[in-house]
Amino acid sequence: MLNSAVTRGVTDLNVAPRILLVDDLPDNLRLLGQLFENDQLEISFAKNGIRAVKLAELSKFAIAVLDINLPDLDGYEVARRIKAVQPDCELIFCSAHNDRENRDKAFMLGAIDFIEKPYDLNLTRTRMRLHVERVLLRHSILVERDRMDGVLDGLHDAVVSVDQHDRIIYWNHGAERVFGVQKGHILGKPIGLFLPEHSEHRSLKTIASKTGEAAEDALINSIKMVNWNGTPFTAELSVSESGNGNNYIQTAVIRDISVYSQVNARNHLFERAMEHCKAAYALIDENNQIVESNSEFRKFFTRTAEHSTRRTLPLAETLLA
Repeated sequence: MLNSAVTRGVTDLNVAPRILLVDDLPDNLRLLGQLFENDQLEISFAKNGIRAVKLAELSKFAIAVLDINLPDLDGYEVARRIKAVQPDCELIFCSAHNDRENRDKAFMLGAIDFIEKPYDLNLTRTRMRLHVERVLLRHSILVERDRMDGVLDGLHDAVVSVDQHDRIIYWNHGAERVFGVQKGHILGKPIGLFLPEHSEHRSLKTIASKTGEAAEDALINSIKMVNWNGTPFTAELSVSESGNGNNYIQTAVIRDISVYSQVNARNHLFERAMEHCKAAYALIDENNQIVESNSEFRKFFTRTAEHSTRRTLPLAETLLA
């Protein structure tokens, strides 16, 4: 396992998180490899500091386990160089020199653990298992988050999340299309930028509180919004909230319904005109379904009044029933 892992090179990070083990003694490396051995992890080994830094430049690691006394660079210098290229890599130091000065120096560099040599196998195995479980849990959360981001980015509607201060923290591709601004330009800015200045609603919080009794799970409202260029449009908006107290996130699904609003307004005017003329009126969709009809139409086709009101039967079937 040791030789093949040392030469494995860059690993696909989507497959498994990686652990870097650094020690100049092969027996210690072999022991650490056994303690970290897990089918869901990729393990890389280095016998000196230069090799460890080179691996860190090539691949991303979740944890680096470092011996302090190495033949070329000490573990502290290796840690600094790894952190320079991988700020999120967590550090665990291993050393027989477990005095307070060494411990303080390790934790000042951001270490999450300091393990004494010679290893107490039972204690060390327990501590390493906890670190492995935490790494795998974090990895599974990131994978699930990436999957959800892919789903949300594929939506035609805008999906926008804000923090408790109404600052935008999530912005999908649908939001870029609806509002005309890319995520990189808008994260951290207030959602109020897309609400007209004269609007009574200047945040998702006020929208939620205003319509809180309208629905149980999601808050649905039709409001006026503006895009990045200041062009107004009518939006159908639903708001949901997660978290509690002062630490909560609100997420809105926003759909531009300007075209639908214009069509509905024209249909409404036409229907009123037909009512005034005592003419029968029905709106039929592309599937030959009656989606809207006036009272004259329903009176004329009395035998099918119930069906046309429910808007479920094809026109031909309705008229011939």
